Amino acid sequence: MLWEDPSVRLFDVRTAEEWALCRMEGAVPLDDEGEALLRSLPRNTPIVFQCHHGIRSQHAARHYARQGFSNLHNLAGGIEAWSLLVDPSVPRYGGSPWGFTGNDQGVITFHKNHGTIWV
Repeated sequence: MLWEDPSVRLFDVRTAEEWALCRMEGAVPLDDEGEALLRSLPRNTPIVFQCHHGIRSQHAARHYARQGFSNLHNLAGGIEAWSLLVDPSVPRYGGSPWGFTGNDQGVITFHKNHGTIWV
C-alpha cells in the first residue's frame, strides 16, 4: 500500500470546518502552514491529495503539477470513500453523491497511469 511508504505525504485540501469534523491519520491540512510545508518538499516527493469526494483534491494535484511537482496523486472518492471502504473509524459527514458501499477487503490499489489512488 502506498501509505506504507514513509516518504508519502498526505495533504487534505478541505476547509477548516471540514477538517474539524473529521480527518485521516497523518494528513496535513493545506492551509498556509501546510502550503509552506508542501512547497518546501523536493519536487519528486510522493504526495497524495484528499478532500471530501476527490474533486477538489484532483484540482490540487493538477495545480501542483503545474508548479513542477512530479509525483502527485489524488485519493479517488476522498475521505468519504476512505471511511466507507477502508477505515470506518473515520467519521462521515454530508453523505455520498457516489453511492459508495463498504466492503470487507479494505484494499487500496495504486493506479500509476492515472495518478489516482482507488479505494
